[in-house]
Amino acid sequence: MSATWEHVRAHVRARFKLAFDQPTWSGLRWRIGAAQVDQRIELTDAFGEPWLQVVTDVVDEQGVREHQALRENMSVPIGALAIEQGRYKLRYQLPLDDVDTAVLDRWMERLADVAARLRRTLLPPPAAATFTHYAD
Repeated sequence: MSATWEHVRAHVRARFKLAFDQPTWSGLRWRIGAAQVDQRIELTDAFGEPWLQVVTDVVDEQGVREHQALRENMSVPIGALAIEQGRYKLRYQLPLDDVDTAVLDRWMERLADVAARLRRTLLPPPAAATFTHYAD
């Protein structure tokens, strides 16, 4: 049986607490350790067919060197890094006909985990504490 967008939406609604639910996309927020990771699942088109796309937020593109992002992209076991509206996103697509909801649940969670790891890797380490509060 081929999946339909309505079938996928009903599954995602039942399985996850959604932050957004629109006709062609749904959004949720994962809590990975101390990080909040936003993720969007949407109906899209590729090769003239309906596809499912999962887009997971990683980090603002400012302060990330492109070659560093490309290097990290090679370590990503699922999806690929892309830039959308000034932010690095982890993007995964598959034909809607191929969607298995149990596998989709696992991929969505793994994408959120990988995005949280990429965030830690791509962001520069925090600046060392300075002692500006001490007077000379």
